[in-house]
Amino acid sequence: MAAEAHAPDTLVVDVDCWPVHVGGRTVGYAVHFALSVWRPATVEGSRAPVNASTWESKESGLCPDLAGCIGLMKETVGGLMDELLADLVKANP
Repeated sequence: MAAEAHAPDTLVVDVDCWPVHVGGRTVGYAVHFALSVWRPATVEGSRAPVNASTWESKESGLCPDLAGCIGLMKETVGGLMDELLADLVKANP
């Protein structure tokens, strides 16, 4: 019997960036990053498709300006990808 095929997993990068205000001035930005792997799933008793998160890691940081946030984003998302790949290799030796 052949294995049942399923839709591919989805890699999701979520970046939230909020200005930090002090005394009416923007003094920097708070940034939150999340990297997730989603897999299509079904919920018993429901026909609506859902995505189940099968792996997720998050990190937050601060940057002084939007240009600095770009470098922080590259560094942080790269680190989260390294973490995902290490976990993938551990789970599939």
